[in-house]
Amino acid sequence: MKNLLIPFLISLFLFSCTDESEMDLMLERNQIHDISDTNFKNSDKVNICHKGKIINVNSNSVLVHQTHGDAVDMDGDGYYDQENECGPVDFDDSNPYITENIALNKRAFASRSWMDHVPATAIDGDHDFGWNAGARPTQWIAIDLLSDYNIEQINLTVDQFPVTGSTIHNIYFSTDGFSWTLVDVLDGVTNANDVLISSPSAQPARYIRVETTVSPSWVAWLEIEVYGSSVE
Repeated sequence: MKNLLIPFLISLFLFSCTDESEMDLMLERNQIHDISDTNFKNSDKVNICHKGKIINVNSNSVLVHQTHGDAVDMDGDGYYDQENECGPVDFDDSNPYITENIALNKRAFASRSWMDHVPATAIDGDHDFGWNAGARPTQWIAIDLLSDYNIEQINLTVDQFPVTGSTIHNIYFSTDGFSWTLVDVLDGVTNANDVLISSPSAQPARYIRVETTVSPSWVAWLEIEVYGSSVE
């Protein structure tokens, strides 16, 4: 019995001492490929954020990466299941509706605008230049999606100076642009370039209004993205 126990303890010790380089080797054997290699982009592949780099791996190796602490983008929408260096976090990464930004290049209106920071710049896909009211709260921006959608998620990229401060943003939905329903309140300390995520229970809306009542700076958003499904 003693002769059997000693080899077992030795093997257990060696396994527990597996360092990060050995783990990386294990990951490589699970067919890691750079995302830039389009030959590996298909339905059997999944995007992973590994050490700040997006890689494309076999779906059967996802568990290995998750054990290693990597973030996973299961549905290929650019959002991940946990905090990472590659992209924002998805509220439900298995949700098939989080695939297309339905606000992109639609219509936008606002309480006011400063110079060329007009409302349309908050929904044009450019995260470096957006809408700015040129004034402190209370200010608002509204988006017309042109038809009714069941809204699943709204991502709002913060633009503010001072770069850190307490903010309150109220999110309203409407189907006609006249009657508004408060569906979410984002209340907390925010920083410039933060991505705030609103996940209201799926509700039909054509219009979305984001009203800022508290902010340390002029009210502004670099980008507002909306995800959902068409109302049948």
